[in-house]
Amino acid sequence: MRLRLLPTDRLRYVQDICPRPGFNTYHGYAWQGLATGAHATVEKHANGYSLSVLSSRLISWRRTWTRDLVPPEYSSDSLITINEWVPLVDGPKTPGFVALGEGQFDAITFVTPDFSKAWSSQARRHLATAKKTPGLTFEFGAPADYEAMLPQSQIPKNYHDVFVTLVRRHVEAHAEDVEVLVAKLNGEAVACFIAAHCNEASESIYLAGCFTSAGAHVQAMTGLIAWWFERCLALGIKQANFGSMLGPKPWLFSDWIGYSNFKTHFNIHRVWWPAGRWKITIGRRHK
Repeated sequence: MRLRLLPTDRLRYVQDICPRPGFNTYHGYAWQGLATGAHATVEKHANGYSLSVLSSRLISWRRTWTRDLVPPEYSSDSLITINEWVPLVDGPKTPGFVALGEGQFDAITFVTPDFSKAWSSQARRHLATAKKTPGLTFEFGAPADYEAMLPQSQIPKNYHDVFVTLVRRHVEAHAEDVEVLVAKLNGEAVACFIAAHCNEASESIYLAGCFTSAGAHVQAMTGLIAWWFERCLALGIKQANFGSMLGPKPWLFSDWIGYSNFKTHFNIHRVWWPAGRWKITIGRRHK
């Protein structure tokens, strides 16, 4: 096990915003559900969607996302029925449901034409390095480019299959909305950034990315992020979602501190999603 103690000061500089009823939830709930459905049965609702996590005579487990505070109804003929509910807005306690966990933070940037002016001085320096590096080019690629680069990248091997599966699910569900951005140094791929564009939420979502040691030396990933922002502007997308990040008081040895600190350089807002709510019933019931 590798222990790393990394600085966390920048995590306290991020502005927090929390979705509330009547405001944008910053989440393409139905759109995300299609990608989730590539590996689980999805049931669509007027206010969100559900997927079946487990279904057997012993346990039935369903997970539901809703854009409001209307709790989902769920019953089964299993011995144990688990109704897991993730509302995308905050609100009072719901009878019958118990909130568990601390929720989740996503890192979101509102894209403007002069986006780099709001970046940190470090990010602007890195972008300048990428722009002036001879032989560094940016072009569209394919998921296969990302998979081929992974073994030489900084991504730990135990995460390779996780990220490849995530990308493949979204390509299966939204092939026309997934873009693979590749940075090449003298013709050799040194960084890759995969974005999934969601018109439902006017949001582009970071799915996966990686870079090699050569890509790190020329700040290729920062160059790709700048191109990602430019793609958002060209497509009329208002927000770029870097995905999950740690809160302001993380566990100091977390593997995700480095990733979270990196995201803080791009004028992000930390959006807090409420914790999941659970209702567990024991005893067989007919649907």
